[in-house]
Amino acid sequence: MEVTGTRRLTTDERTGLCVVPPMRPIHAILITYHPSDRVLDTVRDAAEQADHVIVVDNSATESARNLLTQAFAPHTDRFTLIFNPVNLGVAAALNIGMRTAQVGKAHWVLTLDQDSRLTSGMVAALIAAWEAMPREQRSQIGVLAPQTVSADKTPSENTSAPIANWREVETAITSGCMICLEAWQAVGGFNEALFIDYVDHEFCFRLRWNGWRVVQCPDAWLIHRIGNAEHRRLFGREITVNQHPPVRSYYIMRNGLYFWRAFPEPSAFIRADKRNTLTLLLKALTVEPQRRERLSLFWRGYRDYRAGRFGAYSGPADVSPASEIHPV
Repeated sequence: MEVTGTRRLTTDERTGLCVVPPMRPIHAILITYHPSDRVLDTVRDAAEQADHVIVVDNSATESARNLLTQAFAPHTDRFTLIFNPVNLGVAAALNIGMRTAQVGKAHWVLTLDQDSRLTSGMVAALIAAWEAMPREQRSQIGVLAPQTVSADKTPSENTSAPIANWREVETAITSGCMICLEAWQAVGGFNEALFIDYVDHEFCFRLRWNGWRVVQCPDAWLIHRIGNAEHRRLFGREITVNQHPPVRSYYIMRNGLYFWRAFPEPSAFIRADKRNTLTLLLKALTVEPQRRERLSLFWRGYRDYRAGRFGAYSGPADVSPASEIHPV
């Protein structure tokens, strides 16, 4: 992807060196939606590796409020709880958390969702990679991303010192990333019009478009579960189905079309993403449960993209509304 401009680096008048904000304090943001007891462990894991944890809940239910309040409200020095009155979507929840971290004087923010678990030393490995970079490069980093692995392929715990290792990438999923608050503010935050799906990729591409860099650190590991996937065999091959509720087909189509048009430059990620969306369409035609509903939602996503309708899905009552969508 071609960058349209180079960021103007702030330099110290006395030394002439570029100014690099310190890494600490690091705040963590966890977006929750109808959280289970298992989510409490993710919050506690985050508290062990970050200086403060901000939980932004999109459930708008008394049960979620009670669960989180009983576990963390007494510890205001380590946890901040924010309860949205309705499901505002993942982008809006992230922006709320980022603004809260900004008030708390954080420089970097670790973003998480409730389907993820940190491995021991993940944040330390991200910091080690950043600190090993030349000073000028450090000032250009907008996102530090870990390597993600599914729960059934958990990497062995790394007890050795973190190795300074990183590579530049086009994009990364939001969960597990450490995001520079200066970069987030510079590009206007996450795009709330998308609600869910492509929020992370659109943000990363927009960062890079504005001269920031997205890097992945292979020595940092995040355990991540995607939806409620099932595995079936078709013509002798194992395929994954039912990863998400049908209404996600709407967001995948609408937001994917928006994303591909917004960033038309040659991109290996976008080429692969288009193939993946075609695969989802084919599976909706052949093996997915609720096929008719999924295909209808793909069509509505296309239609709303063409009409310029964004935000939460507001279609017929026979389809799961935005209030029932898992936002992460």
